[in-house]
Amino acid sequence: MTTVDFSVEGQADGGSLSFHNEMWGPATALLYQAVELARSGVVDAPTWNVAEVTGTIRGGDLHCLLDALDDSDFAGYEGTVKREDVELFLAAARPAEVYRISGFEV
Repeated sequence: MTTVDFSVEGQADGGSLSFHNEMWGPATALLYQAVELARSGVVDAPTWNVAEVTGTIRGGDLHCLLDALDDSDFAGYEGTVKREDVELFLAAARPAEVYRISGFEV
């Protein structure tokens, strides 16, 4: 069975989001989007591949990453992070701050 984990951590304020789902859900959507952002250089990730990415992203770009989540990503998702949590995290995120992201699929 495939599982996917994805986390976002604020380096200055220590705020964080942590997603875990099986094949489909918000962690999967974020992982695939973050890999594309690493490919384009938006995510500073020393190493990444189709199933894993770890690196940093600026707050302004983090907004784009997390805003890409939609209601379908949360359909059937039973994790502890809800859509409202993402909105609260984004409201507190600072555009110039650096955030650490990490995602992997196993």
